[in-house]
Amino acid sequence: MTTAAPGEPRPARKPTEHTYYGMTKSLCSVCKSAVDAKICFADGQVYFHKYCPEHGQQSCLVASSVDWYLDALAFVSGSNPPGRTAKTVTEGCPFDCGPCASHQQCMSLPVVPITSSCNLDCPVCYTVNKNQDAFMLSLEGFAEILERITAAGADADIINFTGGEPTLHPERSPHTYTHTCSL
Repeated sequence: MTTAAPGEPRPARKPTEHTYYGMTKSLCSVCKSAVDAKICFADGQVYFHKYCPEHGQQSCLVASSVDWYLDALAFVSGSNPPGRTAKTVTEGCPFDCGPCASHQQCMSLPVVPITSSCNLDCPVCYTVNKNQDAFMLSLEGFAEILERITAAGADADIINFTGGEPTLHPERSPHTYTHTCSL
């Protein structure tokens, strides 16, 4: 550390190339362990800078627009826990995915993973995807999930089909979406 002699001006600190915004939780892109992440703005984009004790420093692009990111964070919703819980909390979010006693919101955007098959390696994704012996939700299983969503009284106008990559599911077809729209 460089210090100035009494009466001398302090040396100027070199500015960083990013703006620190805050902290959040993220996942290691290799082992998917929960890690702390700094939220940083650089060149008009939003990045998570994170450190995994096993896999080291990592950085990933979270949003291509700081303005969009801040606008998304400005959305405020009142606490409205789900009417019923389906899971006990053992590891916490996002590892105990599903309605649990820790949920602060009811189901307004159900997420339905229809396959674990994936052709991407997204740095912010925490889903453990695999192409060999990939999980493929059957049409019967899909119908059962939709019935549970309806029975839970979900105020959902949108259902998020996810996975993996939903378009890799071999049974994707118009009748899947027709069944969804009939709810």
